[in-house]
Amino acid sequence: MSKELSPNIVESKNKTTTTEFPKKLGGIALTLSLVVGGALVYAARQSHMPEQKPSTQEEIARFVDDYREGTTDLPDDAVVETFTIEEGGNIVNETTKLAKENNFSQDEMNHLGESVLTSTQAVYDFNKKQGAEPSSSVKMQAGDQVMAAVVDANGDGIRDVTVLDIKRSPN
Repeated sequence: MSKELSPNIVESKNKTTTTEFPKKLGGIALTLSLVVGGALVYAARQSHMPEQKPSTQEEIARFVDDYREGTTDLPDDAVVETFTIEEGGNIVNETTKLAKENNFSQDEMNHLGESVLTSTQAVYDFNKKQGAEPSSSVKMQAGDQVMAAVVDANGDGIRDVTVLDIKRSPN
């Protein structure tokens, strides 16, 4: 018994016949159009969405970077203090003293750690890029000079203690 093929059916190695081929192409085209259409809808939605506001940490770090690069000045009402890290002391203790001296409210005290730690990290990163020390908290030592400002660094209406510079002691 010989196998005869009808004139419009051709078998291929993967058993797809010429009558099934257009169906498969149609399925592929439909899938691609859904993917492309979804991507276009996503892009259109993104272009109409408002820009996300930077986080508090991003705003504080940007303020420190802009100040260190000379592209922004401190406001006139900023209080700038320079203090020396004592043996066994640290930035957090000293900036807390500065906040108390400037009569921080409880709400301002609650945000103190965030501004101090974020700004200190920004200073370390800046120092590291410049090849200066200290470039991390591990490299801090007694006698290092810290310049900090009492200023609303992120524009939220709450004063922050923001570390602006840390210089290695000349010892």
